[in-house]
Amino acid sequence: MTEEPKGIPFRIIHSSRRTISLQVSPDGVVVVRAPYRTGETEIRQILQSKRSWIERALQRQKTQKENRAKVRPLSQAEAEQLKKQAKAYFAGRIAYFEPLVGVKATRLSVRLQKTKWGSCTKDGHVSLNALLLLAPPKVSDSVVVHELCHLLHMNHSPAFYREVRRVYPNYDVCHDWLRKNGALLQARLPQNSRS
Repeated sequence: MTEEPKGIPFRIIHSSRRTISLQVSPDGVVVVRAPYRTGETEIRQILQSKRSWIERALQRQKTQKENRAKVRPLSQAEAEQLKKQAKAYFAGRIAYFEPLVGVKATRLSVRLQKTKWGSCTKDGHVSLNALLLLAPPKVSDSVVVHELCHLLHMNHSPAFYREVRRVYPNYDVCHDWLRKNGALLQARLPQNSRS
């Protein structure tokens, strides 16, 4: 890790990529992914030019961490109850969206997961995160549609996203909500379920 003169800690990862990208890691370090030919002087200049974006990202990360600390985790009993409620609720939502997507799920699993909101196998097994029940219904519906559309396209291609947006035009707004607020939902995981 290198320290930028103005106090921005950063780490450089060189690869065969063509462009430079910046990402603020959970530990507050800016990860710079850059082509092999990019020198540290150029990277420092880019960091300086993106300083306001970096500071906003660090502040947003700090606020999210403070908000997560205020969230009360579910007890084991509450977690089990949430899973039961989610199973019944999502079974109904899948049944509602199947004809709109034009597919049929073969099985539904509901779990409390640390990283995934949902998954789908090519044989029709849909798995959803019970924590989605704590999100606004339109957000959890967007994940249901996302997973069902994988029965048409087992990838994240443009064709896949066209199908998702055909069925659920507000998908991008919901996806953005989950990206911004998902950490608060995950903070509800019971203490012994966390890594």
